[in-house]
Amino acid sequence: LTREQAQAQTIEQIKNLHYGQEMKDYFWINDMHPRMVIHPYRTDLNGKDLTDYADPEGKRVFVECVDIVRKQGSGYVTYRWQWKDNQDRILPKISYVKGFAPWGWIIGTGIYIDDVKAEIATMTRNLIEISLFILFIIALLLASIIRQSYATLKQQQLAEQALRESEEKYRTLVESAGEGMLMALEGTYMHANQTIADLLGYEKEEFIRMRVFEIFADTADHPSQQFVQELASGRSVTETFETILKTKSGEMKDVILSTSPIEIGGKSGFIAVVTDITKRKEAEDALGESEAKFRTLANNLNVGIFRRTMGDSPRFVEVNPAMVKLFGHESKDELLAVPVMNLYCNAEDRKSLEPKAYNEDLKREVVKLKKKDGTTFTASIWGVLVENEEGTPQYFDGIIDDITDMRIKEVEREKLLSEMQTALLFFNQQLGLMRCAPVAACSTTISVEEAVRLMESQKTDVLLVCDESGKDCGVITDYDLRKIMTSETTRQCPVASIMSSPVLSLPKHACVFESWLFMQQNNISHLFVTDSRGGISGVVGSDDI
Repeated sequence: LTREQAQAQTIEQIKNLHYGQEMKDYFWINDMHPRMVIHPYRTDLNGKDLTDYADPEGKRVFVECVDIVRKQGSGYVTYRWQWKDNQDRILPKISYVKGFAPWGWIIGTGIYIDDVKAEIATMTRNLIEISLFILFIIALLLASIIRQSYATLKQQQLAEQALRESEEKYRTLVESAGEGMLMALEGTYMHANQTIADLLGYEKEEFIRMRVFEIFADTADHPSQQFVQELASGRSVTETFETILKTKSGEMKDVILSTSPIEIGGKSGFIAVVTDITKRKEAEDALGESEAKFRTLANNLNVGIFRRTMGDSPRFVEVNPAMVKLFGHESKDELLAVPVMNLYCNAEDRKSLEPKAYNEDLKREVVKLKKKDGTTFTASIWGVLVENEEGTPQYFDGIIDDITDMRIKEVEREKLLSEMQTALLFFNQQLGLMRCAPVAACSTTISVEEAVRLMESQKTDVLLVCDESGKDCGVITDYDLRKIMTSETTRQCPVASIMSSPVLSLPKHACVFESWLFMQQNNISHLFVTDSRGGISGVVGSDDI
């Protein structure tokens, strides 16, 4: 491009270039005069002298921009300016300007200080709100701790008062379990600790009058129902089993019940240690749902996903449908039966990739792989090593993507770049290095018909017309002759009456691109080449270039 073309394209792009939340922030350009080159919103300033232009406070904004660029090359300027595209709203603004020396331009953009203050105020308000919320949570926690501490202290005092009366019961209970526990004799509860009371929503004293079966959920289809019935009737049951307890409000709790038979005062019963597994059950259900979602996602992806074993002869243990399709197999089982090593096209890739799999360094490796029918394709592989609890490598999970088309496009792009570079080298070479045609000359007095015969004998389509002193004064081309060779009268006219003048030429050290552009701008088909002394040494046609 010429500088004028490049500057025109730059102005057009800057005029339409916006950013920000409302896409109203912009860039402007002025020169070092200063004179406005382009301003998207103040089009009235475009092309005007800005030497005396000042903001409402009298600050000569653009003069200061020029001063900063001359001293530092770039910097910041503060002033007052209209709010984006609203000329009626003037606000303080800070802009960053930077000079572009080759064109003598200064480009700038900025932000409104009120926007910055508003953002800071929002951040400050958010920090205050978060701090107040944290303080509120801490206050609640402190209140809860104080309340629990007070309740614990009160229970301790009550326990000390009743210790002598129920020493045998409490000793048995404490020795049997260390978490949620209850003790029953003859099918009636005698004691339950606070953990069970909190879990089921009862007061501890309420358990004294309750029967065993009242806290168990009525779930006839649950595997633990038989154990519960045997436990309630006083028969021996499995030491540990899962069951469902019912809270005072009717809510169900999944628990693990660990029972131990006891006998106190001639009465038989049991002590049960209860572990709440409700959250664990919920987590297991959520994990199952997540696994199903992940499997659905993997099965619907267009890239191959796999899990393979480690060792010298690895095999796939899991692949998604896209993986089966990628290697051209009919089914998942068919691909699982193929050794991983058989999929590589060459041994070098196999030798280089396997160590990277163990070192967890397999990130977008490009290799050649084989399909079932023997055709090859280019693939990129990502992978990660999966270890067991002891840190021993168990599996290798990875993703394979077919990038054959992408690689072909890259090769085509590189070829195109090479061709463009070759063309660029040609257009930058000197005009004198081209093979120029010799110049055929004639005088101004010969007729058009004689000029035609001369061009035919010289096998050329252009004649240089010279005056009596031998100085070139015009040009005749075969195109000029074809336009006038219509009658006998015009054939006898002297060539001086139809020649084009003046003679256009370029020195031999001019580049090919410059000559082509010169011919286009002057609408000519032939260009004369001059030597170092200014004499015409040859001629170049547009067809030659």
